[in-house]
Amino acid sequence: MGRTFAAMRVPRRMPIPSSVPDRDRVFYALWTTAAFLVVIWGVHALGVVSGDPLTEYGVRPRNLHHLPGALTFHLLHGDWDHLWNNTATFFVLNLLLFYFYRSIAAPVWGLMYVGSGLLLWCFGGQGNHIGASALIYGLAAFLFISGLIRSTRLLLRVSIVVLFLYGGMVWWMLPIEDHISWEGHLSGAFVGVVLAWLYRHRGPVPDRYLFEDDPEDAPPPEWYVEEGV
Repeated sequence: MGRTFAAMRVPRRMPIPSSVPDRDRVFYALWTTAAFLVVIWGVHALGVVSGDPLTEYGVRPRNLHHLPGALTFHLLHGDWDHLWNNTATFFVLNLLLFYFYRSIAAPVWGLMYVGSGLLLWCFGGQGNHIGASALIYGLAAFLFISGLIRSTRLLLRVSIVVLFLYGGMVWWMLPIEDHISWEGHLSGAFVGVVLAWLYRHRGPVPDRYLFEDDPEDAPPPEWYVEEGV
């Protein structure tokens, strides 16, 4: 004799709230961002006061004597306008990285810092390259691509915000003006894309129901659950 089974509804897996309070996330993002900005502003002020702009410590591609410049060129700027423009953009992008990708932000940032400099040293054009823009392009590329390839609604929104605010930066990866290090921009963006792919399975957990509407009283989404926090 056959048996009849009633249809059973599988309950939706509820996301687990993050153990990291939102206030701590904001504080972590702010102090890490501020720390780097204090350094680059301090370095520039030191150069102005001493009368030595310190630009000699920039990147001179394929020059072994200037290989250490791959680590120091991010800290150097030609003038106050150059420094301020990079400060405003870096502030926003770095906050987004350390807030939304808290558990992987530090290694991603470190690899971006070193990798963009080494890539520029290997493939950059002749001249002296300075400025934090390579790091900025790396941050923008990572945030944009990572949000696209992860099944996470909120990170996808972050990608859209980055595209809306800084999509025009893509033109400066082309040799439009001689005094702009487009190779540095391209190096940073390339490293950002590679890191987004390498870390695609680490950090924020993907939503299982990407396009399902959550009720108003739903608990925090799954992107808030992170490894190692």
